[in-house]
Amino acid sequence: MAERVGRDSARVLPASIELSPRGVIKDPMALTAIPAGTRIYLVDGGDTPVAEWASACHVVAEAGLAPVPHIACRRIKSLEEIEDRLRGMTAAGVDDVLVVGGDIARPLGPLGSSMEVLATGLFEQYGIRHIGVAGHPEGSPDISPAAVVEALHWKIDFAARTGIDMRLVTQFGFDPSLSIAWAKSLQDEGVNLPIHLGVAGPTSMTRLLKFAALCGVRTSMSFALKRGAALTSLLGNYEPEAHVRAIERRVLAGEAPLIRQLHVYVFGGLAAATNWLSERGSWARRGIL
Repeated sequence: MAERVGRDSARVLPASIELSPRGVIKDPMALTAIPAGTRIYLVDGGDTPVAEWASACHVVAEAGLAPVPHIACRRIKSLEEIEDRLRGMTAAGVDDVLVVGGDIARPLGPLGSSMEVLATGLFEQYGIRHIGVAGHPEGSPDISPAAVVEALHWKIDFAARTGIDMRLVTQFGFDPSLSIAWAKSLQDEGVNLPIHLGVAGPTSMTRLLKFAALCGVRTSMSFALKRGAALTSLLGNYEPEAHVRAIERRVLAGEAPLIRQLHVYVFGGLAAATNWLSERGSWARRGIL
């Protein structure tokens, strides 16, 4: 791992990343550049067979990393399908998942929300001890702010009942002030879940704009384009360091103590993200938060 250059590790947030199950299986050697114990989220694209999920989790675990498969609720066709996934995943040592609604309007099966999946009791049954749930600093298109807070309190109660460690994992964004204000607003509402804040890794501007449109982060993308924050031109590359440094400064100042970690979307490829995270020191921080 590359040595961190010129930064105090106490001022740097640790980081997780997310990859596709097929990418992990195709190139397991790419994982060797990632520090042991790092969370590797495995994306649910809606077309991954159960055996492939299990295989990807095995590859990640064998590399000394922590596999965190997505469970996209609206994409699940039946409770039996969730059980099949959990059976294969936990055989690979998985005890941590990310539960999200899924990016389709109509459920493919009986479950339409993360709360419905959590309420099945399957995660406790299969020994899942850590669960990430989705956070949306720019708001959710499907649910009002008041309903979001109510749902988060339900999840806090669920965590207390089951003893499962729960955290918020957010969509990526580009406006540090918006992310900080959102984290503070949750704290004001009594939501005490740790936040793993989504950021885009180094990539091309054309690729970044494509994913920003697909993922509904137009508000902070517009902010970034207007301010020119690290965006030199639409034909150039996006470098996230200035954005992340701005967040870290405000977290260090005590403005948003719930923000504990970065969650990096690897739009520009694993090598670019690995180099950036290693050089800045986020992968010099040990331990999972």
